[in-house]
Amino acid sequence: HLLIIGALEKESRKKLPKDFLSLIHNHSHIHLTGWVENVPYYLAAADILIHPSYHEGMPNALLQGAAMELPCLASDVRGNKDAIIHGITGYLYPPKNKKELVDLLITLIENPSLRHALGKEGRQFVEREFDNNVVCKNLLDFYCETTLRKF
Repeated sequence: HLLIIGALEKESRKKLPKDFLSLIHNHSHIHLTGWVENVPYYLAAADILIHPSYHEGMPNALLQGAAMELPCLASDVRGNKDAIIHGITGYLYPPKNKKELVDLLITLIENPSLRHALGKEGRQFVEREFDNNVVCKNLLDFYCETTLRKF
């Protein structure tokens, strides 16, 4: 089954072919949640998190997936690169490269032990690098260093 968490943005819907949208909404193995508050509930049912994007800020979805020990597949764009260590916590693929995405997805589907290992590493990475205390300390250090350089 394919679980699509979140709403399809209006701009995205406009760009998708009508037959594809019909498939998403009518296929018995594709589930579109729309906007949800309880994302961890849905992630707990997943084996892999896929985050295709053409541009990104800091993708909370990837951090949430890694925190839930899910291996992550994401397009190799700014933001995603900061949330995934390629080959360690998940995989990055070139944007718009469907073949690479499908190949990586098949690799993960066929290798449960690899999914498990990537998921464990992802959880450790998120705890180590994105814990609120770590992020706040790094931000404070950056501001102090930047401010001191000006004087």
